[in-house]
Amino acid sequence: SFALSLIHAIPFFIASAQDKGDGGYARVVSEFYRYGNGAMTEYSGVPPLAMLFGLCVFSFPQIRRRFYESFYFVHIGLAITYLGLLFWHAGDAEDSWVYLWATLAVWLATWFARLFWFMRSTNIRSQWFSGASARLELLSSGLVRIEVERPADFHTKPGQHAFLRFLSLSPLDNHPFTIASAPTAVAGAGSLTMENGKGPETILFLSKVHEGFTRTLATYCLANGGEATTTVILDGPYGGLARPHIEIQYDSLLLIAGGSGISSSLSWLHHAVCAPSTSMLQTVTLVWAVRDAESFGWAYRDIELATRLTSSGVDIRLCFFVTGAAVEVTPLNASAKSKEYSGTAAMDEPRSWTERVQALGHLNSGRPDLRAIVEDAMMPSKRLVVFACGPHGMNHDIANICSAAQKRVLSGRTKEVALHVETFGW
Repeated sequence: SFALSLIHAIPFFIASAQDKGDGGYARVVSEFYRYGNGAMTEYSGVPPLAMLFGLCVFSFPQIRRRFYESFYFVHIGLAITYLGLLFWHAGDAEDSWVYLWATLAVWLATWFARLFWFMRSTNIRSQWFSGASARLELLSSGLVRIEVERPADFHTKPGQHAFLRFLSLSPLDNHPFTIASAPTAVAGAGSLTMENGKGPETILFLSKVHEGFTRTLATYCLANGGEATTTVILDGPYGGLARPHIEIQYDSLLLIAGGSGISSSLSWLHHAVCAPSTSMLQTVTLVWAVRDAESFGWAYRDIELATRLTSSGVDIRLCFFVTGAAVEVTPLNASAKSKEYSGTAAMDEPRSWTERVQALGHLNSGRPDLRAIVEDAMMPSKRLVVFACGPHGMNHDIANICSAAQKRVLSGRTKEVALHVETFGW
């Protein structure tokens, strides 16, 4: 939009500046920066262009992530001002306002849809002005686990996200979080409920502690002994894939997560292992790399639960990597655990996180060899889909690896290698 606006504006600047007989630079100033010139047929487009420039600058990921709260309000303010100045700029010339009114109608329709359909507190199907109970837990390595009581009409698909408004902490802010819990289709199978299976089903969110509101969440938990309850307004769900039914399109699913990127993989893991009998999936591989072993506590119980919910015929392979301090890796003969699940976990709780994840799959020390992992997942005459969510460098490497793998597809050594990358942040 900004590029098209520049293409529209620059020729007018150049034409006015080059017209020596009518003022040159003085004409540019008169037409584009001063109000009240009687020769003008429309008002200056510079103010709305400035608003659009501000929208683009504040939308840069580096600024948006670092100052999300400020970005949120500034973005809305600039957008409203921009549209208003477009009415002023067009001056109702010809049928210009028809397009602007149509734009405003579409914009308002999306807001009303969000207000009365997606936002739980004002949903036309629910009781108005009622929030949802949320349980907050501060975990090791700086992550807050958020479990929100699932409304009866809140139906999710893997890969979606929702906005949370914490009434007691920041009632004016709406913060996006990836839905890490099982999709609605499998949520009733005993997954992710409060108090280890007791109480209502919940929606799981994982929030890595940074600056701003996430630090406020962590501070609130610390002030309440590491765990706290509050009320939230749930807005969503949004997003998802255009081709969500991967279980009937691909033979193998490879989930690669870095750090808190595991939140993006959990819902797909639960969706895949509980796939219906029509599923084509034969192999589901989860690769999770963390900086220290304590970080496995973020999602250990959810991964362990997925192993118990596994449908027959689905081969689950779990690979864990600790990239920081060296750990004792799983013996080679223990890797078979990742391929054979009896549906029960170890009865005795291991003493450390390394021992716990070793009971589920293969534990490695160091960074994962992404190229080898992707190549091992490719099989002749099979379709592979790769989901990645991690730091930018990791996502970039995986994208390059999957791009290079298309040579195998063209040569007939494998049937398809598809890639979906989730943003590591917002």
